[in-house]
Amino acid sequence: MGLYPIFADLTGLPVLVVGGGHVAERKIAMLLAAGARVRVGAPMLTPALLQQVEEGRIERLDGTFEPAWLDGAWLAIAATDDHELNARVAAARKNGAFWRMWWMRLRCRASRYLPWWIARR
Repeated sequence: MGLYPIFADLTGLPVLVVGGGHVAERKIAMLLAAGARVRVGAPMLTPALLQQVEEGRIERLDGTFEPAWLDGAWLAIAATDDHELNARVAAARKNGAFWRMWWMRLRCRASRYLPWWIARR
């Protein structure tokens, strides 16, 4: 399978992150730095993510994943260590929504992948 790398300007675009742990924390930090409007959905969030919700930097969807969470999302990232949940997020995608992506482990057979981002300071 050939892959084509694409860079996206996320400024002002709605992005959903499913998962509230440390992986989600790292993904959200990068998304905020890129200017995205982030919603995070999970039953529990790390203290750092809770603080960002309280500060109004991100929006929280409380509870377990619902396919309706994808409505309006330009990009979706499954950032959990629950392979079944990641697969449910992937299965919920709507046909024809090109810019709906999921980050997950290869065993979930994602159709789109996000590369690792290494920032040198």
